[in-house]
Amino acid sequence: MSKFVFVLTRGLEDPTRVTRTFQLAKAAHENGHEVSLFLTDDGVVLAKEGMADNLCASLMS
Repeated sequence: MSKFVFVLTRGLEDPTRVTRTFQLAKAAHENGHEVSLFLTDDGVVLAKEGMADNLCASLMS
């Protein structure tokens, strides 16, 4: 098992990069790796409840 840290500096203005980061983090987690997300700059807005729901709804399926 490896450890991954994903640093996300983008927010709602760049949904493609945000979604891709969440997809990569999910894939790593599903393969048994320890995953951390570090939100900085515009990415911190995603920490607010409900903000990432629309961007990442497809990841939940």
